[in-house]
Amino acid sequence: MNNKNAVRIVVVLVVLLLSMIVVWYVSSIAKKPDEAVGVMPTPIQRTVTRVEGVDAIDDLSDMVYNATAGVFYVASFDNGTIYVVGAKSKKIEGVIPVVFPHRLYLDTSNHMLYVSAGDDRVLKIDTNTFVEVSRAQVKTKPGGMVFDPTTSLLYVSTEYGNTVDVIDTKNMQVVSSVFVGKGPTDVALSANGEFLYVAEREAGTIGVISTQNRVYIKTIQFGGRPHRMYSVDTQGVVLILDQYTGALAILDSVTQRIDRKIDVVSLPSDMVVDTQRDKIYVTSFADNTIGVLDIKSEKMQNIIGLSQASFAQSTGLNNIAMVPGSNEVLVSNTNTGELHFVDIR
Repeated sequence: MNNKNAVRIVVVLVVLLLSMIVVWYVSSIAKKPDEAVGVMPTPIQRTVTRVEGVDAIDDLSDMVYNATAGVFYVASFDNGTIYVVGAKSKKIEGVIPVVFPHRLYLDTSNHMLYVSAGDDRVLKIDTNTFVEVSRAQVKTKPGGMVFDPTTSLLYVSTEYGNTVDVIDTKNMQVVSSVFVGKGPTDVALSANGEFLYVAEREAGTIGVISTQNRVYIKTIQFGGRPHRMYSVDTQGVVLILDQYTGALAILDSVTQRIDRKIDVVSLPSDMVVDTQRDKIYVTSFADNTIGVLDIKSEKMQNIIGLSQASFAQSTGLNNIAMVPGSNEVLVSNTNTGELHFVDIR
């Protein structure tokens, strides 16, 4: 065999090998039709009831539900107000004046509402009297918070300070300040309370802090833009919204790895977990829809669409909260400063 023939045979073999590799790769990443990304239920319309009297310019920044009092607390950052909205009356039943309220955390056992404010403070407010008990000064732009009842410590993420500040709520003093990845927006405790997880949105990572010695011990690669977090103690997982991919990520607290991601809605902004019905409701900032995720099957069951008649703008759906097991959720639109109860049946 001469050299030219040998070269031709080698070239043919290489081409065949490359063709086989391409075929194998394409078949390995191909998804079945029902697994295709972006295939979602058709949006369905639901009845909405507007909460009248909300005098917010815009930027309704957070909300929580107080089961003992039967009310929702809704923060209006620009208006300097926390609205007290009755779950049954669907009306404003009171207001709490707070300068630049950003995020809220409710300690139901001690009847305290913690407010991270835009002037770098964290306020402690008595929910029985709506009176400020005390406050703490923290790093720049405090955001998400979580309270550990076993230690009375409040963990606060500071988005511009790139820290998690630890507050002893007994005297509202900062006892530690732990540097974390860039742009932390939210925090969540592990089921056993030994670890604190941090959504480092700008870094695209999840930070891990040991609560025992308050030291940053690990960075978990996220592969997106982590935003809001919610710890499901009974399952030992942390739910994390990914604003970049429109997915809900599930972090295993035991392995400390992102176990899987589930496609939910475009540009998810907030979520509420209804453990009584095994549902997760996720708001979409992009198109004013609410995704309904079935926890057991981990599939999107419904997408609830809100018509343009419901809100003054077709985008900006932000926060969501609910009475567990009820047929309604309360949602806010941060672009218009509106609040609506939405029928989810």
